[in-house]
Amino acid sequence: MKVTPHNQGLVIVYYGDGKGKTTAALGIALRAVGRGMNVKVLQFIKGDPIINKKEGAVQWTTGEREFVKRFEANGEEGRGLGKFDIEPVGLGFVSIMCDELPFEEHREAAQKALSHARDVVSRGEWQVVILDEILRAIDENLIEEEDVIKFVREKPEKLHLVLTGHTVSQKIIATADLVTEMKKIKHPYDDGILAKVGIDY
Repeated sequence: MKVTPHNQGLVIVYYGDGKGKTTAALGIALRAVGRGMNVKVLQFIKGDPIINKKEGAVQWTTGEREFVKRFEANGEEGRGLGKFDIEPVGLGFVSIMCDELPFEEHREAAQKALSHARDVVSRGEWQVVILDEILRAIDENLIEEEDVIKFVREKPEKLHLVLTGHTVSQKIIATADLVTEMKKIKHPYDDGILAKVGIDY
């Protein structure tokens, strides 16, 4: 068995048709912040109407964003905790739920988001970076898979990088250290129960 240094950064993938991918990633964020590590979350699909409202886009303000706003306002990182920031970089859900935003606007936003992610990791400020729904951005042809693989391979050695989304290719699995599939057994939406505040967003 090959033993790597304890400070080696991991590439973690949460994918599948089951609920819990972002939830698991945010669990890592909570644990890391508790250990004094700085965590940055870039949300590739979930646009926030408060930050970047776009007519025709399906955007939700999420509970995790509300938490981080209060976390920052209270200066929690000054109490031995790490910094925690969540930044919506997408323009909302793509091609579903009455999305009327032109596809090219979604694509342009995702391209800018990936470029922004490169800047974020290059600054060395964050020990954990979560690219929420980046795998879905690949699925929706908003960004190229090869560009994401290149990004993963070029990440700083000590950075922990988390990718989430519904599907994942064997190429991305090959670049990862940890891959977990969230498999749907049962979901309330199948019975017509819509997303719940505090549970889903």
